[in-house]
Amino acid sequence: MRKQVVWAAMLALGIVGSVQAEEVTIHGSTTVEANLFLPHQAALEEATGLKLNVVGNGSSNGIKSLDSGAAQIGMISSNLESTLKKVGVADRAAEFTGEKIGDTIATFAVHASNPVKKLTGEQVVGILKGEITNWSAVGGNDAPIVVVTERAGGGLRGTIEKKVLGKESIKAGRELANGSQIAQVTAQMPVAFATIAQAILKKSSGLSKIESDADVVQPLILVIKGDRTEAFDKLVEASKEVLK
Repeated sequence: MRKQVVWAAMLALGIVGSVQAEEVTIHGSTTVEANLFLPHQAALEEATGLKLNVVGNGSSNGIKSLDSGAAQIGMISSNLESTLKKVGVADRAAEFTGEKIGDTIATFAVHASNPVKKLTGEQVVGILKGEITNWSAVGGNDAPIVVVTERAGGGLRGTIEKKVLGKESIKAGRELANGSQIAQVTAQMPVAFATIAQAILKKSSGLSKIESDADVVQPLILVIKGDRTEAFDKLVEASKEVLK
C-alpha cells in the first residue's frame, strides 16, 4: 500500500517519466534530419529509451554546437574531415568521432512550371559554375538561371562541390541556411535551379526533380565529441537499423 501511495505521489509531481528517459540534444544537417529523425524519431526514442531534441541547422552549425556543448550529438551530411576544416577545428580532429549511419542522394530540382526536366551532367556542372546562365541554353524559356543552394559549410553543398565540381565552389544566386528553406524558395521562384537532398525533395510540393547523371551519394553521419557514450552508441545502432 505504501509503495502505491509513493508511486501516485511521484506521478503527481511529474517525477515518474522525467527520470526514465535521458534527454539528448542533436544539432546539424537538415539532410540527416529529413532522412532519419522526421520519419523515424518516435521509433528511435522507443528503441533507445532516449528523449531526442533535434534541431536542423546545417552540418557546420552541428559541429559548432557540439564543440561548444550546446549539443551532445552532431549531424553532418558530408565528410567529417572536410566539415571540421570548414568550421576551423581541424587541428582538434582527434576530439571528434563520426559514425556513418546510412546514405542518401544529393540531387537537383526546379520550379514545377519549368519546362526543363532533364539535363546532362555537363549541363549541371555548367549551371553550377555559372557558365550557363540562361534557361534557353538548355531548352528552357528565355530567363536567367538562379542557383539556389546552401550557405558555405552545408553538407549537401560540400558534397556536390567535391564530387560534382571537383572541389570548385558553386556560383550561387541565393544562399540559404538549410534544405527546407531551399525547397520553399525554389517553389516560389520559376527561374531557380536548386541543389537539394532527395528526402527533402520528396516531401516538398511545387518542385520538379531534374533527371541527370550528376546525382551523387551523400553520407549521413552522427558525430560525438570526446569519449563515446552509451546514448550515442544506442542511437547509432538504432539509426542504422531504421535506415536499412
